[in-house]
Amino acid sequence: MITTSLSYISSLLMICSLIVLISSRSKSKIFEYFPAIVIIYFTIVVLSMLGFWDASSMQIKQTKSQLEDLILPIMLFLMLIRCDIRMVIKLGRKLLIAFFGASLSIIIAFTIMYLTVGKHISPDAWKGFSALSASWMGGTGNMVAVKQALGTPDNQMGYILLTDSISYTIWFAFLFVLISRANIFDKWTKAGCIEEHIKKVNIEDPYNIKGDINFVGIFVLVAVAFTATDIANILSSYLPATQLISAKTWTILLVTLFGFVGAMTPLARIRSDSIIASIFLYFLVALIASGSTFEGFSEAPIYIVCGLMVLTIHAIIMVIIAKVFKLNLAMCSIASLANIGGIAGAPILASAYCRSLVSIAVVMSLLGFLIGTQGGLIVAKILSGFAI
Repeated sequence: MITTSLSYISSLLMICSLIVLISSRSKSKIFEYFPAIVIIYFTIVVLSMLGFWDASSMQIKQTKSQLEDLILPIMLFLMLIRCDIRMVIKLGRKLLIAFFGASLSIIIAFTIMYLTVGKHISPDAWKGFSALSASWMGGTGNMVAVKQALGTPDNQMGYILLTDSISYTIWFAFLFVLISRANIFDKWTKAGCIEEHIKKVNIEDPYNIKGDINFVGIFVLVAVAFTATDIANILSSYLPATQLISAKTWTILLVTLFGFVGAMTPLARIRSDSIIASIFLYFLVALIASGSTFEGFSEAPIYIVCGLMVLTIHAIIMVIIAKVFKLNLAMCSIASLANIGGIAGAPILASAYCRSLVSIAVVMSLLGFLIGTQGGLIVAKILSGFAI
C-alpha cells in the first residue's frame, strides 16, 4: 500500500501515461467509445477501492487537495490562451446565434430535466449535473472547474464522466447521420447556401501557428500560468464569498478572465499545442478518481437517461432556433458539437460538411472553453434553487 506523497503522485502519473500510450497505439474499438481520460478515471477508482494507496493517510489527503487547487487554475489559463475574442467576432451573426443558441438550449434542457427527474435522484445531484452542463458548453476542463468550485462529491464524477462519454458517442453518431438530410433541412428553414456564408467568414485555424514547439515558449507559458494563478488566489481572498461563490470559485473566474486577456497578447502565438494543459487535465482527473469509489454506482443508469433527455430537449430547441433564424443544418450541428463535444469532435463533423468549416468549428470550440465554466455556474445557480 502506498502511504507517501511522492509514491502517490508518481503512481498516478505512471497509470495516466500507460493508458495514454496504449490508447495512442491500440487499434481497439473501445478507445473510440471511451476516451483515455474516462478509462483513466475508472482504472484509478478500481485501484483506490483495492487499497493501492492509503486513502485515509493525512499526508496523501493534503497532497491531493493542494494539487487539485493548484493545477486546476493553471490548466484553465493554458487552455484559454488560444481563445482570442477578435476571432469570435469574425464568426458573424448567424454562426454566433447558432453557438449561443446551442449554449442557451443546454441550460434550458438541464433545467427541465432536473425539474422533472434529476432532483429526485439525490439532494446534491444538482452539483453533478452542473458539472456535466459545463462540459457540454465547454469541455472536460470546464467540468472539473465547476466540480471543484461547487465541491461536487468525487463519487458523482463517475456518473458524470460515464454519462458524458455514452451520451456524446450517441449524439456524435446522430449528427453524422443527419448530414445526408442537410438539403431537406435547409429548404425547410429557408436558409441560404452554407458555402456563401463561409465566403463571408475569414478565419484562420488558431492552432495553425508557424514554428516548432520550443523550450523557451513553453517555459514562458508555464511561468505566466503559475503567476496568473497566484494573483487570482491573492485577489480571491478579498472578494465577497456566498453560498454558491467561494474563494475557490473566484479564483477560477479570475483565471478565466486572465486567460481571456492573455489570448489577445503575444502569448497566444507561442506554439504549445495545448500539451501542458492536457497533461494537467489528465492528472487532475486522476487525482479526483483517487478519492472516489463505486459505492452507490447503481444510480449510473438514471444519470445516463437524464443525459439523453437533456440532448433530446436540446435538439428540439435547436430545430426551433434554426427555423426562426433560418440557420443551416451544418451551422446548428457544428455549434451543437462545439458545445457538447468541444475541440475533439466539432472539427471532424465540420470537415464532413466542408473543409472550409473546420477553422470555424475550432473557434467555436475555443469559445466553449471560455464560457463553459460560467455556463456551468449559471446552471448550478438555477438547479440549486430547485434542489429538494
